[in-house]
Amino acid sequence: MSSRSRTQALIWSIGLTVTLVMVALGLWQANAFQASGRDAMVTRLTGEPEPLQDHLDGEKGIQSAYGLPVEVTGEYTDEPDLLAGIGEPYRVVSALELADGQILPVVRGATQLEPIPPVPGEEVTLTGILLPTDPDEPAPAPTAGVAPGVGYTEDPSSLPTPGPHVQGGANPEDLTMIDNVRLPEMAQIWTRPMHAGYLTVDASLAAKNGLNPVIVPVPDTAEGQARNQGYALQWWVFAIVAMAATVKLSHDAGRGTGFMAPRTNAGTDNGPTEPKSSRTTEMEDQHDD
Repeated sequence: MSSRSRTQALIWSIGLTVTLVMVALGLWQANAFQASGRDAMVTRLTGEPEPLQDHLDGEKGIQSAYGLPVEVTGEYTDEPDLLAGIGEPYRVVSALELADGQILPVVRGATQLEPIPPVPGEEVTLTGILLPTDPDEPAPAPTAGVAPGVGYTEDPSSLPTPGPHVQGGANPEDLTMIDNVRLPEMAQIWTRPMHAGYLTVDASLAAKNGLNPVIVPVPDTAEGQARNQGYALQWWVFAIVAMAATVKLSHDAGRGTGFMAPRTNAGTDNGPTEPKSSRTTEMEDQHDD
């Protein structure tokens, strides 16, 4: 193997090693940020309930309460219950009127197409997780996430079991069915002014009312997510640069050009030298005398 081939092999071994290390660091950082972001969202979803009214009275309004456990007080209205989902279990959505006269959609629990327990006729105080409208795409009920009032779970069977059904509820076939808890769609069904968010009640409250608890998926929208993804992306950019440098140096080494061109020391050139001038020679002779 020639010296140039050995140099190219060395360049490629170093370049590939550096590239693989940078790719691995990017993957590690992406996974680390994803895990930390998920943990941050779980912490947000499982904190102590705050009065929703405090958020409604604040400058940011109800949006500041998204993803937080909140406490609300109100009375259920005569607006028809809705069933949300594309398959069992379906979420039961009822309209709760707050003190300001607007209604807040409440997911009271889930059902397997069994008779729906009626809403209480008196004022109630509920705790649960407040969420914005669901996405347009219908999706099956999550099997892992945060059960309001319980915590993160990957085993729905560990949640409280529903209590006995209350007589006098509606039959599922008599209710309006929707794919998701989408507020714009619900505004076409319910006639009263509605807040821009909905509440999923605590698992224990759902079971107490004869419904299955509902699991809230952990949203992938932790604060600083875009910045953290940029940190991971920069390692992959470095990997691309390292590979480009490897190709360039290998090419130069093979042709003996560019960065890999042979270097010569000054003063070792054996080419012709410029003759000394007669004035210089005369001065040297005088010095010798």
